[in-house]
Amino acid sequence: MSTAVRPILALATVHAARVAQIGTLMLDDLDIGNRRLTIAGFVRPLDVLTLKLLPDWLDHRRSRWPITANLPPLINNQTATNQSRWQPLDQRRDARAGRDAGTAPR
Repeated sequence: MSTAVRPILALATVHAARVAQIGTLMLDDLDIGNRRLTIAGFVRPLDVLTLKLLPDWLDHRRSRWPITANLPPLINNQTATNQSRWQPLDQRRDARAGRDAGTAPR
């Protein structure tokens, strides 16, 4: 099993996190020092398994993508360099409006 799959399975099985909740998880949601995890606004204690798997994944993430500025802890080759998905909503909306302005029907 790959290093990336392990924390995802732990979040889904141990913490009952849904796909969307795992997908929107941010680095700020992980408080490994205090053994806490915030999922969908709820703070949960970290169990022993997840407490082992998350730092292992974060070490792998740091060595694989050392300069990424992406906030989601669970990234891959495509998302490590794509920061547009994580821009504030108003910036994405403005960019989309500008892009669609040339193709809008008259």
